[in-house]
Amino acid sequence: MLPFHASPTHQHPLSYMKMSGGLYEDEYFWRDHQAWLAESGYMLRPRYRKDWEPSWLKSKKFYLLCEDGKGALRNKVMDAVRTSDSRIVFLKQVNKSYCPWEEEINRMFTMSGPPATDRHNSVAPVYEVLQSPLDNNIIILVMPYLMRINGVRFATVGEGVECIRQLLEGLQFLHRHNLAHCDIHVNNVMMDPTPLFSELPHPVRPHKSYDFKRRVTQRTRTSHPTKYYYIDFGLSILCPPADASPLIHVSFGGDKTVPEYEDPSVLRDPYKIDVYCLGNLLQIQFLGKNRHFDVFKPLFAEMTQRDPGARPSIDEAFSQFEQLRGSLATQALRSRMVTNTCRVSMTRDRRQSFHDIRPLHHGDEELEQLQRYEDFTTIDWIQDSIIERNRRLRAARKLNTPYHGPRGNVSLAWIWARLQEVAHAGQSWFVVSLVGIAIGVNAAVISIVTEWLSDIKMGYCSDGWWLNQQFCCWEIDGEGDTCEAWHQWSTAMPARWAIYVLFAAAFSFVAAHLVRSLAKYAAGSGISEIKCIIGGFIMKGFLGFWTFLVKSITLPLVIASGLSVGKEGPSVHVACCVGNLIASMFKGFSRSQVKMREILTASSAAGVAVAFGSPIGGVMFSIEEMSSVFSIKTMWRSFFCALVATVTLSAMNPYRSGKLVLFQVTYDRDWHFFEIFFFIILGIFGGLYGAFVVKFNLQVAAFRKRYLKNHAIAEAVTLATITAMIGWFNHFMRIDMTESMEILFRECDGASDFDHICQTAYQWPMVNSLFLATVLRMGLVVISYGCKVPAGIFVPSMAIGATFGRMVGVIVKAINRAYLGVGIFSVCPPDAPCITPGTYALLGAAAALSGVMRLTVTVVVIMFELTGALTYILPTMIVLLVTKAVGDFLGTTGIAEEMIRFNGFPFLEKDDHAYNVPVSRVMRRDLKTLPVSGLSVKEIEDVLTSTDVKGFPVVSADGKNILMGFIDRSQLRYVLEKSRGLQDVRPDTAVSFARDPEDLEDAGFAGAAAGPAVGLDEELSMGIMENTTMEDVLKLWPWVNQTPLTVSPQLPLEIAMQLFKRMGPRVILVEDHGTLVGLVTVKDVLRFTMLEQHNVQYSPWSGEDFDGLVDEARTLTSNFADDVLSWSRRLFRRS
Repeated sequence: MLPFHASPTHQHPLSYMKMSGGLYEDEYFWRDHQAWLAESGYMLRPRYRKDWEPSWLKSKKFYLLCEDGKGALRNKVMDAVRTSDSRIVFLKQVNKSYCPWEEEINRMFTMSGPPATDRHNSVAPVYEVLQSPLDNNIIILVMPYLMRINGVRFATVGEGVECIRQLLEGLQFLHRHNLAHCDIHVNNVMMDPTPLFSELPHPVRPHKSYDFKRRVTQRTRTSHPTKYYYIDFGLSILCPPADASPLIHVSFGGDKTVPEYEDPSVLRDPYKIDVYCLGNLLQIQFLGKNRHFDVFKPLFAEMTQRDPGARPSIDEAFSQFEQLRGSLATQALRSRMVTNTCRVSMTRDRRQSFHDIRPLHHGDEELEQLQRYEDFTTIDWIQDSIIERNRRLRAARKLNTPYHGPRGNVSLAWIWARLQEVAHAGQSWFVVSLVGIAIGVNAAVISIVTEWLSDIKMGYCSDGWWLNQQFCCWEIDGEGDTCEAWHQWSTAMPARWAIYVLFAAAFSFVAAHLVRSLAKYAAGSGISEIKCIIGGFIMKGFLGFWTFLVKSITLPLVIASGLSVGKEGPSVHVACCVGNLIASMFKGFSRSQVKMREILTASSAAGVAVAFGSPIGGVMFSIEEMSSVFSIKTMWRSFFCALVATVTLSAMNPYRSGKLVLFQVTYDRDWHFFEIFFFIILGIFGGLYGAFVVKFNLQVAAFRKRYLKNHAIAEAVTLATITAMIGWFNHFMRIDMTESMEILFRECDGASDFDHICQTAYQWPMVNSLFLATVLRMGLVVISYGCKVPAGIFVPSMAIGATFGRMVGVIVKAINRAYLGVGIFSVCPPDAPCITPGTYALLGAAAALSGVMRLTVTVVVIMFELTGALTYILPTMIVLLVTKAVGDFLGTTGIAEEMIRFNGFPFLEKDDHAYNVPVSRVMRRDLKTLPVSGLSVKEIEDVLTSTDVKGFPVVSADGKNILMGFIDRSQLRYVLEKSRGLQDVRPDTAVSFARDPEDLEDAGFAGAAAGPAVGLDEELSMGIMENTTMEDVLKLWPWVNQTPLTVSPQLPLEIAMQLFKRMGPRVILVEDHGTLVGLVTVKDVLRFTMLEQHNVQYSPWSGEDFDGLVDEARTLTSNFADDVLSWSRRLFRRS
């Protein structure tokens, strides 16, 4: 015999002590046997060959991402390829001194004995037994490729029930053949994975193919049933055939909870130990995964009785199982499984995606999404930024790898690397271009459909039902000319009014029903939510496909219904949906929240650009309104995206007039200095309008939330009907708001005259009509904005400002005519128009928009791009400055910020305030912490179940509360779930958050930031957990942020708020000389600023008084209705 290779020295060049990813001591056994195994027909992986050179030394990849960087599945088990048929098998090393009966039992049950041919045989097959040439005491069992029973998730209850049946039946087979296993636990119960995979996966990386080149796809047990086996018979005992209850001394198995192990000196019945171990295994694996498994709870309880005599035999247990299984209905067997550690509520769409066949990595991606960010939580920008930084370092290291040939010649690998570098550099601009094109196309389609739906309420085109009035009467130039192709629905005015109202109600009904049924997030404007999302708030589904589709369909319906809402705010939401959907297709964006927020910011700029035909205004909107932290790179991408979207919209030319929006106008007349006084009036109106709408719309929103929550469709239909019934009788409310603004912005040059708006004889009736339109529209905007349909406030506010401004312009023009050449009007030329009422409408629209949104520079730029005239920049600035001054005086906040506050979203305002309090006044003191060591998996799961905090500070285990790090709740839940599929993690497995020095040395963090939790990709983190986890200890240090952001208790609150706004941490820990004393979140700051610092004083129109007034009005109305009904009944009886 050759001398057996003893424990290898740590000086070996391939040892793990010499390099990251090197061989461990147990692996040298397989390296020493590799040549002999190859001669025997079993080829090991390249890692164990004598000529092995680690591939990562040349490729510069992280070793855990390389196939030869993966070690053995277990210390004594190795995978190999059988050369005779290329089948993957397992080789198990068995020491006959420790396990003298294992070879005999395996030969008897799988190779030569009568049980080998029994179809109920549950012993894992052994193909061959090899004698080690290096040690007579070592044999190698050749077995099929097997996987733990929980290596593939159970999809349905029926799959779990079948597993329970086979395991009970399998143990019944063993006991009937007088074999007591004596070591049943999760590592010794296996299944045949062959039916469940498209190809057998790598044993250490089960989502990769064996050669590490492909991802494997997974099937369900329902469509591809599998068989379950027992393995590892090293502690098993062959009992005398005549002895039904043998009493022997038993050895300790893997299940440490067996009561018989408490006193090993007493003789025990090994059959009853098997029953206990199997019952304990089954209740751990299945109870709590679905309520239908509770039917087996009495059986499992009996099998795990402390008294062995009270436990059933395996025959009795199997008989009881068959009775219980018969009580389960077919529907129960088809119900889905859930996971205790990771309870994820799935939407209907996600449930439908769970087919019988799906990729294995699909579940991993879901877990990764859970691990990263849960719904309605905030993003930790520091963590995300460091992850992105380390990802860039690894990518740069890979690109800088020399791929030249042996003589320095250029190779295909070098060319491919350079192409990848170019593609990576241009990917962002390519994605931004796609987003811009898609936004432009979508905006053009929405504009065309909106125009047609708006006109269809009035009549139809005989030349083609798909033509709106403008295209139907394309050749008609003047307003007075008749269009024979366009037909009104009726010649009778009451009939036209009724049809108009019916169309409005129908459009609103369809829109509200689609929103309620398919996409609740499609309701509203969306700007408030997008501000929060760009700021780091997670709202899953808000930018999803169904939201995009439903909002794109319902937005034209809502606008055409005549509701006093606009499409510009929803257009921003739709644009951000487009940006999110397109960017998610690219891995570089879907993995990085920072890059995704840049795309969303650029998309919001493009949304405003196509809504107003103002690319620069869109960029200014994204700077002034949407993003609190704006980089130059983001600004350029926003500008490029807005430019592409605008060019696309212009190329499609939806109005066939060259205009990007209907109300785009040009002015060639100058303004006069005396008009500043009237411009100031418009500015004052804008400030008052903004304060009025914001104040009362919030009261209506509170009323809607309390009383109309379950009546969204009825509310929308009622509002649309009322608006149509009232608006029909006012010319400026009957037509679409964008069309009305186009009319109001026009100069009176004789080319067109809608409803005698330019005729002096009708000026005072026109003033009355404009005044009524202003008042009525204001009231309708207050009650309509916020209803459960796509609803913006930009255009309605501009329409209100335009009617008021035009009214002021008509009045000023009338005064000028009455006092021509007198006083301030002496500067006007007598033979030319002096006052342009259209410019007053434009300035009024700017004032109203600025008043309700609290925007200044953005509105100036938008108005400049709408008019194309520098002449009116100064009047616009004067009006907006007055509007802002009035709003500041009244303490008005923009309606988007007020809706954020109303909905309770965690968003800090841009403005800084002085609070003169330290962080200690705001921080939470009653913290849920985790000690760095000393807890088990079960105890951590109990902590997760009993708390709802979003993260846990990790402190020292000595009771001194020394801060060691911080771990997010979602990450902790994720890693506990993920670890179950990687190693033997039991409820009593110890958990350690500490990082040993050799862990960091072995991980090989070249250039990575301190604290691997904030610098590792998912695959790297899982690989590190595999390599650093020791037996019976689950190490979680890769997920612990070991350098969390900390401050002193004496730090002023204003500085902490600046840290939240500029750095974006999810939580700030407060420590005093290393001792954890508290933590602060954005919600803690908001709670303090709103409830303690501001000391909100209730006005006569506060929420409580408003609700009381509503209740009183309802009571009075109800009493009045009862009185009228009683009076009618008495009158009817008398008659």
